[in-house]
Amino acid sequence: MKIFRLLTLVVFIITILNSCSDKGPQFIVEGKIADADSSLLFLEKRELDKITFLDSIRLDQNGEFKFAEATTNYPEFYVLHLNGQVINFAVDSVETVKINASKNTFATEYTIEGNQTNQLIKEATLAQYKASSELNKLQQRFSNKEINETDFITEIQGISNQYKETAQKIIFTDLLSPAAYFALFQKVNGLL
Repeated sequence: MKIFRLLTLVVFIITILNSCSDKGPQFIVEGKIADADSSLLFLEKRELDKITFLDSIRLDQNGEFKFAEATTNYPEFYVLHLNGQVINFAVDSVETVKINASKNTFATEYTIEGNQTNQLIKEATLAQYKASSELNKLQQRFSNKEINETDFITEIQGISNQYKETAQKIIFTDLLSPAAYFALFQKVNGLL
C-alpha cells in the first residue's frame, strides 16, 4: 500500500511540474549567424522605457539559433543583440521569425522572414543608421571648420528631411501597424 501511495505521489508531482513548464502559445525566432562561432546572442524585449533580457545562446560553429517565447495578444517589439549590434523586429502572434546574418554586418545586412512588418522595421532602422552616420560626419566637418554654419544647418535639414520622408512612407503605409509605431518613435542622434 505504501508503494502505491508513493507512486501516486511521484506521478502527481511529475504532472504538476509538466503543467508548470507549459508557457502557452509561443513565437519562435530562429536562424543562422555566419562567422559567429562562440559569440553570445541575446533576445530582448523592447518597450518604450526599457529593454528586458529574455534569453541567450552561445552560438556554435554553425551559428544556428532558436528562441521560443510566450506570445501576447498584441504586437510586441524585440531585439536580437550580438556584439553591440542589434536587429529590431516585431511579433504579433504565434509565428516564426527567421533571421539570417553575418557577425560583422549583423545589424545592417541581414535577411528577415515572417511578416511584412519586419521588412518595414528594417527599412526604418537602416534609414536611422544612415541619418545618424551622415549627421556624425557632418558634425565632424563643421568642427573641423570645413563648412560654415549656414551650410551646416542646410545640410542638417536635408538629412532630416530625407529621414522623415522614409519614416512617413512607413507610417502611412498602414497607420495601425507595429512598423508605423516603431518608425514614429525612432531617434536620430538622441532626437525624436
